[in-house]
Amino acid sequence: MSNSTKTTLMFGVIFGVIFLVFISSNKPAINQSVNRSVDSQPAQIEPMIIRNSVTKVFDLKAGQSTGWIGFEEGRTADVSYSSPDYDYFLIYSDGTSYKCSRNAVIPEKYHCYVNIKANSNQLVTMVIKYR
Repeated sequence: MSNSTKTTLMFGVIFGVIFLVFISSNKPAINQSVNRSVDSQPAQIEPMIIRNSVTKVFDLKAGQSTGWIGFEEGRTADVSYSSPDYDYFLIYSDGTSYKCSRNAVIPEKYHCYVNIKANSNQLVTMVIKYR
């Protein structure tokens, strides 16, 4: 796929969103951090933790969501989202949500998880690049 095709498909919403998330859970397999604010985490969270730079593609039906997605503790990640028509929301565990569009800019987020929720059938691409 050519670079211009990738650019066209990848986003218009290329957010230079930087995530620095400290992951915490009661499960012993997940690292814990005392610096994370408990108030920013929804109850009963079972996040999918993304630990490497990767491209994820979610085929969501109308009303469907990805579930909570988190990032590796102590690392900074640039994250971008795209879809053919941007009919989805990004919902954060700090209680904020953003309607996506080709030129949307999402503020930097810290210490929280993200959930992608589709309004209509969506093929959403999420690109995570750890620094």
